[in-house]
Amino acid sequence: MKIEGTYDSAMPTSMIGILIDLAYQRADESIGKQSNIWNVQFTNGVILKIWQGHLINLHEELSA
Repeated sequence: MKIEGTYDSAMPTSMIGILIDLAYQRADESIGKQSNIWNVQFTNGVILKIWQGHLINLHEELSA
C-alpha cells in the first residue's frame, strides 16, 4: 500500500507499507458509515495506524 494525504515523521520517504491487520473500526458520521483504521508496517519497519481513506493499493495503481 502507498499512503497519500497524511504524513508522520516516522514514515519512510517512499510512504509504502503493507497492511498488518485491522486496528479498529469507527463510526464516520461525515460519510454515514463505518471506516477502518489499519496497522500498516512500512518498509523501514515502523508500524502506524492509518485510516483507510489514505491507503492506495499499489497493484491497482500499477495496473492502470
